[in-house]
Amino acid sequence: MKRRLSIFLLAACTAWAAPASAQWQGQAGLGVVRATGNTDSESFSGVLELGLESGRYKHNLSGELFKASTDGAESADRLALGYKLDRSFGERLYAWGSMRRDEDRFANIDARTTLGAGLGYKVLSGPVHELNLEAGGGRSQIRYLDATPSEHSAVGLLALNYVGRLNEQVTLGQRLGAESGAANTLYTSTSSLKVKMSDAFSLGLSHAIRFNSDIVGALGKKRDAVTTVNLIYGF
Repeated sequence: MKRRLSIFLLAACTAWAAPASAQWQGQAGLGVVRATGNTDSESFSGVLELGLESGRYKHNLSGELFKASTDGAESADRLALGYKLDRSFGERLYAWGSMRRDEDRFANIDARTTLGAGLGYKVLSGPVHELNLEAGGGRSQIRYLDATPSEHSAVGLLALNYVGRLNEQVTLGQRLGAESGAANTLYTSTSSLKVKMSDAFSLGLSHAIRFNSDIVGALGKKRDAVTTVNLIYGF
């Protein structure tokens, strides 16, 4: 129910903000890995990135899903959904507002919702290299799976997004982020490599690291790293 509500809220915001004649562009990826033998393991990953530009405004919709199990026991269950609106002021400076919700059972997080706003600057915006820096603030609510009371706090937000196009087939990406509040500081790093195989399909390799300063996960660790390989469809 909570996941359906998150999807509904994000879809409603997007539909309200986007012109009726606008055309979304983006990519969707799926990855499945299964191993049998001395240890049976399987994992499923999904990513979604959508973008729409209308005049000075750019809408960004994203989703991430990762589930894994080992010998029949679940070892990862994470879902994240986000919506972000950029409003440009000239060629480099822009303002942004965002809403993000994630659920991570193995970090003891039933739901973490963050509303934020701030400014961004395009350091590089050429056809080969793109580099954006963002800073802002907002409010965060964390609801836990156990008896830990829910926490509300103001947060500071920092982000770095880099895209490098080595050639027509190979694209590199790096995203760094920090969400710091009184209850916890979440650091994220996602490194990616995408190799184009046809006009529509690409092979994507991604390595994501998440570190919570004050939240210990189900395995007794604050750091979580996931490497995924996805077949990506662009449109």
